[in-house]
Amino acid sequence: MFSRAAMAAVFGMLLMACSPGANAPTGTPRPDVQPSAESPTPTPRPSRAPVAAMPADVLGDWHGDDVAIPGLTAPQLVRLSLNWDGGRNGWIQFDGDGSGRQVLNFLSLTAPDGQIRVSSDGGAGCLAGQEGSYDWRRSPDGLFLTLKVVDDACATRAAAFARTWVHSLTAVTDGGLGVLPYDPWLEIKMPKQRFGASGFGTEASWLHPMSDADPVRYLMLIADPMGFDRPCDTLRQPIAINHTTKAFEQYLKTVSGLSVKGAAGSIDGIAGRSIDVAVDKGLDCAAGDIGLFHSQVATETDADWTMAAGEAIYLWATVTDGHLRVFGFGGDGVTPDDGHAVLGSLRFLQSLPKP
Repeated sequence: MFSRAAMAAVFGMLLMACSPGANAPTGTPRPDVQPSAESPTPTPRPSRAPVAAMPADVLGDWHGDDVAIPGLTAPQLVRLSLNWDGGRNGWIQFDGDGSGRQVLNFLSLTAPDGQIRVSSDGGAGCLAGQEGSYDWRRSPDGLFLTLKVVDDACATRAAAFARTWVHSLTAVTDGGLGVLPYDPWLEIKMPKQRFGASGFGTEASWLHPMSDADPVRYLMLIADPMGFDRPCDTLRQPIAINHTTKAFEQYLKTVSGLSVKGAAGSIDGIAGRSIDVAVDKGLDCAAGDIGLFHSQVATETDADWTMAAGEAIYLWATVTDGHLRVFGFGGDGVTPDDGHAVLGSLRFLQSLPKP
């Protein structure tokens, strides 16, 4: 179950550390973007410069589409992973073919301001210890990272790295403007803080804070959610909700202990319902937290979305291709204006954005 009380259990969970496909974002991603796999602990090799962390502004995962890497892959979707955990290593991962294969693994070396310097550290593509330097620039809105070759002894790496990359929200990020794979892409502007991404059932995922020090704010995405027969009961069971925004809102309004306010609302030109949900401050549930949703597969365990007394979440629901899709934003201190602003930033894209 995912709730305020359960969040501590996911602090430190990384989408990168999950098996490929286990925590894919909601929707039917095309292409099949797999989570960035955990890289082995780097073993420093002798170099002209010591291993050092990359600038904080470049850390995270970055998507590039139609990337051809000589000797390694024909054009496909790839990601550049600049490891947020210490910032001292990274790699390229193949996402378009679904393999999750990592190549061009590297260590980060000391570099002048405005540059990153890397040394190859295993993985196909470069000889061990080959070094390269790149100028980097992140766009003012945070969506793009441009790398430009200064020098690189490994031509294969230069062919892969030197381009403009798009900020991914599928792993650990610094928030802000980014993209998620969502039939095929979803652009959204999150608050600026460290977020991780995890799944909690079939076509159900969320972005969550990464440590106790981070504000408790989160984004939820779920397709064809189920409800509960007795939301406050310890023996509650999932029940079906018809795949319409009307049925979804009516279900929420039947749940005792909730305050529900709905209104018509379009986002990115798509019609839907804006639904504000608040749990009564004095609600006393036998189960502790009240059950709101379950993933679309009734038999899945740990696939509940629950909320504590006094919590609120701001939802937007729409129906596409016969599927009910629900997006939600909530957390500590999140106001209706905050929730509506995050959800209002949703953009449904047919391809990765370009500068």
